Amino acid sequence: MKRWSRQRHLVTTLVLVGVLFLKSVFPMAFQAVLAVPAGVLAAKFFGTDYAITSDYIVQIYGRLFTVNVTSACSASFYFALIFSLLFGLFFEYKRKWLLWLPFFAIILTILVNALRLVLVIYCGVLFDGILQPEYQIKLHLGLGVFVFLPSLILVHFLFERKLAVLKKRKKRADGL
Repeated sequence: MKRWSRQRHLVTTLVLVGVLFLKSVFPMAFQAVLAVPAGVLAAKFFGTDYAITSDYIVQIYGRLFTVNVTSACSASFYFALIFSLLFGLFFEYKRKWLLWLPFFAIILTILVNALRLVLVIYCGVLFDGILQPEYQIKLHLGLGVFVFLPSLILVHFLFERKLAVLKKRKKRADGL
């Protein structure tokens, strides 16, 4: 294994542990930054009313549903994974981009989580009365996996590929 590869893996792991530690110390901050905007986006997608409580819970009021977007819906683990994954990639080559990474990871987390919330609400309304409650919970979990895992893989693939192209350009420029 190359030295950079080992360093990248170590940095990625340390950043992941650090973000998870911050999540446990400041859970309401993660709720306010990640869950509230995603809940608002989901409410706007459906064109419904919403309210934000003092403890950062978004309540979405639809004709056929009422949903509470709580801290469990904040996608904070997704944020930790995507941030540490990208930090590890950029640490190796584009360190000047590390400053923008938290903002990019937050925006990406909000958008992907809003998509997940829309799918969960839509499927919840669609299958209400058909599925038993324990299967609705499994559907909720399955939709999260269906949305979050492919987005992690896609983002990693795209950025790793782009960084590989940049590395080749730099090698050619240094070789000339």
